[in-house]
Amino acid sequence: DFTSVLPRFLSLYVLSFLSPRDLCSAAQVSWHWRVLAEQDCLWAGRCISRGWFLPYTPVEKEYGAWKSHYVSCVSTLDWLTPRE
Repeated sequence: DFTSVLPRFLSLYVLSFLSPRDLCSAAQVSWHWRVLAEQDCLWAGRCISRGWFLPYTPVEKEYGAWKSHYVSCVSTLDWLTPRE
């Protein structure tokens, strides 16, 4: 398990190359992987690049605010609706 061998910042760097779907899958591997895969540093940039900003400033101890916001925004896109 590379996450137990590498320093935390390197593990996060490796995970930053995963797609959002793959990050969600990685979060299911173990508790430790979940903690890493839900870090705001992995999700904030994905949200901001799409213009999805949090309507509030997360408190320091808040966990997974940007991931929750990303999932919420993606679910409202209605990508699965057939196009005519």
